[in-house]
Amino acid sequence: MENFGGAFESRYGPPAVAKDVLELWVAILRDETPWSEMYLDDISGRWRRVVGALFEDTVSPAERRHHLRRAARRHGEFRRGQRCDAQDLAEEVSMLEEAVGEVMHRSGASPRRIEQALYALAPDLRSICRAVYAGYVDGPSPRRLDVRSEKLADPDD
Repeated sequence: MENFGGAFESRYGPPAVAKDVLELWVAILRDETPWSEMYLDDISGRWRRVVGALFEDTVSPAERRHHLRRAARRHGEFRRGQRCDAQDLAEEVSMLEEAVGEVMHRSGASPRRIEQALYALAPDLRSICRAVYAGYVDGPSPRRLDVRSEKLADPDD
């Protein structure tokens, strides 16, 4: 994956792959609040596309960044709809970094290679964090149940 300055390359193939990273990320979050209180399908939210875009190497770097920001923004909108706290978004990005490092470690990557890969990913992780937060803040307003009428009410009412 040339987008990462070769940090993911090895003669045995890329040690960090989207599927493994996503599965570990979900496993890490599953034991933490608020994710432990969510249905399993809701834990990942729209994160699958974020992780996929992070490791996408079949498009130009500019297209990859565009896909990454768009996917992250949609994930932020999804989390807003779930009424997650804004600080949970940063925690998700932090856990993504942890999952990437751990998947690389499990595949036999050296500590130096892991450090290089995470350093190469740092700008993308910051971009993800900003885009997720932007989607969270600018996304559609969450709807709440009006207990008096049992109808969905607009929170701006």
